[in-house]
Amino acid sequence: MAFNVFFKNKKIKKNNISFFNKFSLNQKILIYFVIQIIIVILAINVFSKRVVVDNIINMEKVKDSQKLYSIVNAIDNELNTVQKFSKDYSNWNKTYEYVEYKIKELEKDYCEAFEKENFDSINMMNLGINTIIILDNDGKILYESLYSEDELGSYEISKEIKDISLKEEILNSITEFSSKNGIIKTENGIYFVSMNPILNNNGSGKKAGILLMGKEISKIKLEETTPEFYIEESVNNLPVKNENTIEQSNIETKNLGEVKNNIELVPNYIKSIESRLYIKDFTESEYINIKLEPELKMVDTIKITRVLFLGILSLYILIIIFTWNFLNNSFMHKINNIIKSISKLNKYNLEYQYKELDIQDELVIVEKQIDTLVNELNNHYDEIIVKSNTDELTGLYNRVGFNKEIENYNKESKNKDLKSAVLFLDIDKFKNINDIYGHKIGDSILRELANRISINSIPNSVLSRTSGDEFVIFIKEYKDKEDVIDFASNLVKVMNEPFKLGGYSIKATVSIGISFYPEGCNNINDLVIQGDIAMYNVKKNGRNNYAEYNSGMKKIISGIAITEAIKYKEMFLVYQPQINPINNCIEGVESLIRWNSKILGFVPPNEFIKIAEETGTIHDLGNFIIEEVFNQINIWERMKFNIPKVSINISPIQLMDKYFYDYVESMLEKYSISTEKIVFEITENFAIEDQKVIVDNLYKIHEAGINIYLDDFGKGYSSLGYLEKLPISGVKIDKKFIDYICQNDKIVKMIFTLAQSLNLKVVAEGVEYNEQKEKLTQMGECVIQGYLYSKPLTVNELESKYIN
Repeated sequence: MAFNVFFKNKKIKKNNISFFNKFSLNQKILIYFVIQIIIVILAINVFSKRVVVDNIINMEKVKDSQKLYSIVNAIDNELNTVQKFSKDYSNWNKTYEYVEYKIKELEKDYCEAFEKENFDSINMMNLGINTIIILDNDGKILYESLYSEDELGSYEISKEIKDISLKEEILNSITEFSSKNGIIKTENGIYFVSMNPILNNNGSGKKAGILLMGKEISKIKLEETTPEFYIEESVNNLPVKNENTIEQSNIETKNLGEVKNNIELVPNYIKSIESRLYIKDFTESEYINIKLEPELKMVDTIKITRVLFLGILSLYILIIIFTWNFLNNSFMHKINNIIKSISKLNKYNLEYQYKELDIQDELVIVEKQIDTLVNELNNHYDEIIVKSNTDELTGLYNRVGFNKEIENYNKESKNKDLKSAVLFLDIDKFKNINDIYGHKIGDSILRELANRISINSIPNSVLSRTSGDEFVIFIKEYKDKEDVIDFASNLVKVMNEPFKLGGYSIKATVSIGISFYPEGCNNINDLVIQGDIAMYNVKKNGRNNYAEYNSGMKKIISGIAITEAIKYKEMFLVYQPQINPINNCIEGVESLIRWNSKILGFVPPNEFIKIAEETGTIHDLGNFIIEEVFNQINIWERMKFNIPKVSINISPIQLMDKYFYDYVESMLEKYSISTEKIVFEITENFAIEDQKVIVDNLYKIHEAGINIYLDDFGKGYSSLGYLEKLPISGVKIDKKFIDYICQNDKIVKMIFTLAQSLNLKVVAEGVEYNEQKEKLTQMGECVIQGYLYSKPLTVNELESKYIN
């Protein structure tokens, strides 16, 4: 019956069950992985056959295009070099004068000297030229110089080259306004030719003849070039673009004229690319055919790529198998455990019911079960919230509920001028009641006490039991302070009436602390702390009463609580680094005591240390600090964490104890640490006259090897006297002088001068800015302590920052 109602509400019917839900999650994952592997195999096959091959061809084309361009650029640059020298010589007035003399057969000695000076083998080698021919306007050779660049010897220029370059039509094309440049294919390689008219007036006068300069690059030289290429038979026509043509384009050059590249796919079984250059020769009647030597056969790249893809595919399949196995053995096992656990929480036998519906998917089952549980939780939400905020024994708010009420009050009372109060109530000697009558009677007293509070409460009261026998009453708003005090007085009277339980008549009195807002404090969150302090004060003064909080109570409570704080480890030490400003290395740390009280909250050191000195608990506190620091130094020494100095602040009250040094000596023996690492800091705010015990203690400390520094130096009026009478090793400059060092540094300079003359160490505390640090380092050697380098750190923070 419940099953039918449940699934009717959830709208789960047999004909609505998805086909895929008939498979288990494990089966679904396996099907998904198999389909994924098939898709990946097909994709890799298509990708490797088409995309990869096309990309490789395209990459090879780009590489070959770059190689062809570099070949053309190299040839063009060589021709440009030959042309430049040819033009320079042909436009030279001396060359013109030489030709005139040669034609007229005059000044033979001058001509021979000119030839030797400009056309000998050494000069030609320097120019990179191995052919110079000078002709008159009729084509008659006036001079020719042919040298092998390798052997610096004469060699015969090919008759074919002469025939080509000295043809009548070519000679006739050389005028005052035109020249002829180009390359000629030879049996040995490529011949670079530049022919220019010989003109006077530096290239602007009449033509006297023709200057031919040539340079040959051999096949051996060509084969050494990168990229490698070779020259095939010249052709008369350019290749026609066809279906295998990948790229065909012109390449712009400065001197070579028309140059075309042609890249074609060779459609063999093993595909490859054939890349060629076609450059018009010197006569412009043929194309010099240059073929690029391929670096790597394309089929090798394709094979390597396919092997790589197969390796990736194999790795992918292994990962799939591993993942499926992991999910099957781990994840699915946990899901099944979740199903069983949820089923135990639910009143319906869901696992059986889903099998009836032919649902195999474990996640669908979990989803439906969680959905059911969520609905059940929603139906009981209010009940759950009430229970989580209510004390089960008394029906009042518990600590969680009370804190929420305070939080809500803070939000609602903003910008409102409201007065509120707290009554902190504690049963006197409740432990004795539990011990004598048992916890059952004790619980009954707590219930009855809660009932009496509820009956006698005033309007706008929030009642709570925050722990064992503690009750806190928060009055959100009151008009007259006397109403609150009367309420507390009445509660004390009501609680004096005996509790008649289990045949016993038990008297259980209460102590109540009262605090007011905003009259007694500026922060509503401090109300409970102040109420607790006031209640503690009532207990201290006899119990069974009430008291309103005042600031004097905190001092009294603090004095008592300091010893308790040490006992229950509410006190802890932090360490502020002292840094050498020159090398930024740590020179020491100052130990600083902190107190986070459960009753008082965080208590500032300047408050509780003063109270400790006034109440006499400074001896316990000081001994605690000394032992903690000595123990920590011992730990650091065993860790090989070298901190050169650790400073401890010592109160004058401690030094007045004649047994003080005995305690220090016992701690040194207990922890076996080096006294060279210890610094005791004393202040100058006490008089040493007639204080023989203080002086004796200080000299014993000094003789033991412990350094003594004078703290807050310059602040008082006794500094110089202390330096004379006491074994002081260093001084700490008071922060108030550091604060104004950039405006007035006279006092600080004086302290440095005094310290240097007395060979004292200097520590500057309270340094916060770089400007202050720069001032200090200019004055002399010192150690810097302050927020410029670091705030006080816990042991873990200090070790993390400096141990490495």
